[in-house]
Amino acid sequence: FDVYQLSQIYLHILGLFYFITTGSLFLGSALSALGWLASAFILLRIMRILSFKMSNQWRVMLIYALIPTSLMYTSVTLREPFQLLFINLALYAALKIYFHRSNAHWLVLFLAVVGMGAMHGALLVSSTFVIVGTLFLLTSRNRKGVSFTKVVLVTLS
Repeated sequence: FDVYQLSQIYLHILGLFYFITTGSLFLGSALSALGWLASAFILLRIMRILSFKMSNQWRVMLIYALIPTSLMYTSVTLREPFQLLFINLALYAALKIYFHRSNAHWLVLFLAVVGMGAMHGALLVSSTFVIVGTLFLLTSRNRKGVSFTKVVLVTLS
């Protein structure tokens, strides 16, 4: 298992995208913008699972919407929107597994972990924390003494 080769998948997918369409950097940037948009929708779903107030959801989304402005000023396509997309997807799946007891989201979590590894090898370490944190929360669910603080700390790891 070679993490370097896994992290090169993004380059191959981007190359295939350019082969199918054209070599336009505009299309590559538009693809990155779509990654940001998908990530924003997942972030919104995460906030709803965590019962954020609507006013706080608006504030978070406003800040989040301002992040991709750098896409307009760059001449290269970025992998960061897709890294963020897979991170948000992993956290969303972990929250669905924990709060809604959704076993189907284990597959989503696994796909998000693979996607995180494909975007950057170091994200595999983060994904390990998400999986271990989810397992920890599931095993400690029935025990007394698991506070909301523990849930937040493990989820943020």
